[in-house]
Amino acid sequence: MAYSSIATADNDWIFSVIVIFFLFQAPLLASYYNSYFTTYSKEDWRGIAHSIEENSNKGDYIIVIHNNSRLPLDIYYNNTSDGTYEFGVQNESEKKSILLGLQNKQAYFIVTRYVNTADPSGNTTFWLLNNIQKIEIFREIEHNKLNFSK
Repeated sequence: MAYSSIATADNDWIFSVIVIFFLFQAPLLASYYNSYFTTYSKEDWRGIAHSIEENSNKGDYIIVIHNNSRLPLDIYYNNTSDGTYEFGVQNESEKKSILLGLQNKQAYFIVTRYVNTADPSGNTTFWLLNNIQKIEIFREIEHNKLNFSK
């Protein structure tokens, strides 16, 4: 009989801890899910394409960091009609080899939130932070240009 009363006390204590834990977590989870499902977060590829068309000139380089991001960009941006050269890169070495061919033209970088999946080492992100100038940001997509003054 003494054993069952101890087991009941332990169960009540464990139940109380679980209830308190969920009471503390409920406001955090509510705010997370409220902002997650009510915030518009679609990437604006049409806006970035328009920005490229406005800022680029014939012969300029458009470098898309994360090669897979070229697919949605190409729906809204036609580099052949604009006279630019479009490249998709996965890492810093690919970016460097493209920039070697840059002659008296501007390089524009399109960077999405997936830049770290393309180059987990962070070298590309570090290079971008030190060498580019932001032009515009369209819902999680950055349009940047190479800063020649550095």
